[in-house]
Amino acid sequence: MKRYILFLLLLCNTIVHGQDIQQKAIVVADSSWGKEIIPFPISWAPKVHLTGYEELRFAPEWSNPKSDDFWSLIMSWKVDAKQSITTEVIVANLAGYFDGLMKPNHWAQEFPSPQVIIQNITKENTVFRMKFFDGFHTGKVITVSVVATQTYCKEIGKSIINLRFSPKDFNNPIWDALNKIEVQKDICTN
Repeated sequence: MKRYILFLLLLCNTIVHGQDIQQKAIVVADSSWGKEIIPFPISWAPKVHLTGYEELRFAPEWSNPKSDDFWSLIMSWKVDAKQSITTEVIVANLAGYFDGLMKPNHWAQEFPSPQVIIQNITKENTVFRMKFFDGFHTGKVITVSVVATQTYCKEIGKSIINLRFSPKDFNNPIWDALNKIEVQKDICTN
């Protein structure tokens, strides 16, 4: 009987959390893009000073160094904010995120800290170049372009930050695929 009750509790917990994850979607992407949701703060990235969560959407071949999809993904943050988050705060949290993300790894014990360099700021977006140690796929330092957009939801005190990543040039078709992924239309209502 105890096992049966434990099984039911685990099943209910799985159903509730599964529904919760569905409700948390920040962006709309087709099912070929991998998905992960991570709550903030993050234990493995203590330099990230945000409260909320992120949704990661990975291009279908993002882990394949020979593919145009390699390291191409969208990182969307829905975080508590009293106003739009400054570029400096985004840069600091992004660097802190990758610093924690790449430790530990099986490639190296020591490697350079991530570097985020602002390339261009417009009303629509901010473009960064980011160098970081790829502790997942290659064991090498790689450089990616990052295009950041932000929507501030005053009604709910949240900022939605979308970060599109790829090491490919902006004329590569992967950027068309990245740009097709949009923020949920009702993102500021929940």
